[in-house]
Amino acid sequence: MKRESMSFQGACLRLLTLLTLTLSVAACHRTTTVTMPAPHQSEDPLNRSHTALIEQGKIERFRTGNIPPDAFSQKPFARKQTDEEIREQPREKIHPVLQRWLATRAMEEPELILINLRDDVKIPRFPEPTLDEPRDSAANRKAMAEAADLIERIKDRRAQSYDRFMKQVGRRHHVEVLQTFWSVNAMLVKMPLGAVAALAEREEVLYIQPASSGEEPPQN
Repeated sequence: MKRESMSFQGACLRLLTLLTLTLSVAACHRTTTVTMPAPHQSEDPLNRSHTALIEQGKIERFRTGNIPPDAFSQKPFARKQTDEEIREQPREKIHPVLQRWLATRAMEEPELILINLRDDVKIPRFPEPTLDEPRDSAANRKAMAEAADLIERIKDRRAQSYDRFMKQVGRRHHVEVLQTFWSVNAMLVKMPLGAVAALAEREEVLYIQPASSGEEPPQN
């Protein structure tokens, strides 16, 4: 499990590196002779690290290699809960601010609500850009076209899920859909506060929260 954790960290580091490199290439529109890894959609090799040096928007050096054995610990650690164990735990489905509104406001009063639904779509791995080529190169145009096609297919699957949900609750609870999302299985709706409790009891509903609950932004 520790080795898998380190591998996941390595994959996250590689993803952040690729995102940074993509922005740099798009900004300067210049090519480089630095040897980059070939783009692919398969799973990354385990236990590898990726390092890039970027100076003035240009990739000066890129290095990849195996994580050394001494980076892994054999020290015992507490076992984490499995996804199944986490799902079995009772949890509150209604946001605290929304709970307060239910206790103090009229039930027929409409409100903008975000409903997060249990996900039934597995998001595929998206094609990677060729980082040592400009954004409008043939390879990168092909990658962007494939990514756009994946998004459209995900949207189609989401639309089917949203349609099933709304057929069951829309007219019954006076729910009006204002916006849906493709990256997550969630929708922004307008509905009376009195319908919140009934929706929270549905198995496919994971969480219900106000569209705006008064939290301050992460930065000024």
